[in-house]
Amino acid sequence: MNRLKSLSRTFFRRSRVEKEMESELRTHIELYSEKLIEQGLPPEEARRRARIEFGTLGAVTEDCREAIGLRLVGLFGRNMVYTMRLLRRSPVFTTSIIATLALCIGANTALFSVVDAVLFRPLPYPQSDRLAQVTMHFENDRGGGTQVAQTGTVWTAVRDGAAHLDSAVFTQSASGVNFAMDERIEFLQQQRVSAGFF
Repeated sequence: MNRLKSLSRTFFRRSRVEKEMESELRTHIELYSEKLIEQGLPPEEARRRARIEFGTLGAVTEDCREAIGLRLVGLFGRNMVYTMRLLRRSPVFTTSIIATLALCIGANTALFSVVDAVLFRPLPYPQSDRLAQVTMHFENDRGGGTQVAQTGTVWTAVRDGAAHLDSAVFTQSASGVNFAMDERIEFLQQQRVSAGFF
């Protein structure tokens, strides 16, 4: 948490942080040169040696910037400005990049929506893990197969004969009907279902 606070402070108050850092480095150099003066060196020689041992102020400042993350922020900002300049120079290239990004982001969003709806979200039924579908397996001299569609007779037999079912429902494949109302006729999709389907 402290690291995040430090990074946010660094990012939003960059000029102030840089001034504080430079002031602190100068203070360290002055303190070290005073220590060297106490050891008997002349003031000019002590300051010169303190600067040599600390390194150039620019290099030390750059190391400090990198340590607290300012260097990355500055580098990112410079790269963004350079990228914007390049994109402004070639509008056709910029348009193709934006179109490609929009297409890819849209495709990813659509794909994620489908995967989320099919794989991750539970079915909108209570105890959806208990749902089952009746299938019929048949074999004859030409081979065999599985049939999912059932007749009303099979559904009645399952409903009345299966002891471990809470309920059995039946639906026919979707079809259409003509619906007349107020001298207007419309074709509507309809599907017939048994009692208890909903």
